[in-house]
Amino acid sequence: MTRGRVWVLVWILVLTAGCSTTATPTPVTDLNEIAGSWNGWTKTAGGGEFRVNLLVQVDGQYRMIIERSHVYYGRLIRDGSGLRFRHGTDNWAGTVTLLEEPGVEYLRFVVDSGPLWIQFERPR
Repeated sequence: MTRGRVWVLVWILVLTAGCSTTATPTPVTDLNEIAGSWNGWTKTAGGGEFRVNLLVQVDGQYRMIIERSHVYYGRLIRDGSGLRFRHGTDNWAGTVTLLEEPGVEYLRFVVDSGPLWIQFERPR
């Protein structure tokens, strides 16, 4: 492997490690568990970062507000033992995972069609 490729691999690993958490996945048995306000960040393809606010209602409807961008409306759906999302205005759909660690919980959205994901957090 050439020296340039090694640095690219190292850089990818550093970026990936910075975006992950060691929190424990927790099944969502009731949408009331995740209802409320969540805050997070998302990155654009061009490398920009934007704040994202997620407001989840007890019936699973949500509003995702991306700073300097769009407001997305969608719905969280229980799917067997898991949780899925679907934006109402476009084709975004994927899985939602609740992760918990002492003092904080995370809600991670991962799109089915690719590597895009957004992670929200709030204090417990």
